[in-house]
Amino acid sequence: MAQQYPARGHRHAATYRAAIRTSLPNAVVDHFHIVQLANKTLSPVRRRTTAEIRDRR
Repeated sequence: MAQQYPARGHRHAATYRAAIRTSLPNAVVDHFHIVQLANKTLSPVRRRTTAEIRDRR
């Protein structure tokens, strides 16, 4: 049975995985650093959005 993902945020997971496997067949997936990079990328967006919603500068 294929792994199922929640509808929110994981729609492209299979496509992403396939692209990585095709482009980098010998790559080792380091989940910790992938999540760390995602958090570093999203944190400024979260801060900016929160500031805009709360009308802060």
